[in-house]
Amino acid sequence: MGTIRLKDTYCWVAFGPGDLRYRQWAHQTISLDSYALEVFVNVELKPTIDRLRKKIHQNKQAFREIISKLPEPFSVRVEERKQKQAALYLCHTIANLDAYCLKNPDSELGRHGFDYIEVLLEQVHLPYLSVRRRIDRNSVLEVSQKDRGQSLVDEVVSVMQKFHPLVDFINDPDYTRSKK
Repeated sequence: MGTIRLKDTYCWVAFGPGDLRYRQWAHQTISLDSYALEVFVNVELKPTIDRLRKKIHQNKQAFREIISKLPEPFSVRVEERKQKQAALYLCHTIANLDAYCLKNPDSELGRHGFDYIEVLLEQVHLPYLSVRRRIDRNSVLEVSQKDRGQSLVDEVVSVMQKFHPLVDFINDPDYTRSKK
């Protein structure tokens, strides 16, 4: 769980290996602020980005198929991390592609969308990729009121389960052999 400070405007929890090791692997995160709840696959630090780059080089088609089969709505965001201090980075969004652009990886739009993501992952100095499902504030409130929040919990868990193949693709060293 993220450290909550007095000035923070949001909170988050990440799911992965304990301590800070989770950041070295693709993992899932849930964040909440006054505007929305987001569930996302988080590929943030250099070892994880390097692992993703290698996986894309080994099996670009699998990467594209996994992303294209994710349930809508979602978006793929590529950010650049710029170092501010020793372990402190600021992120700047470079691209945010909607699911619509990526649902058919064999179409011209899909090919261009995936090519763009893959080029950014190669050319940006410190890229940060996330695949996000945003649930706006009103939807969160509406779903939460039905049954004291159980439907919202069920929806979040469902999204995380459907996003997990991407985490598995990035983290599993044998994915290209075992999942073809």
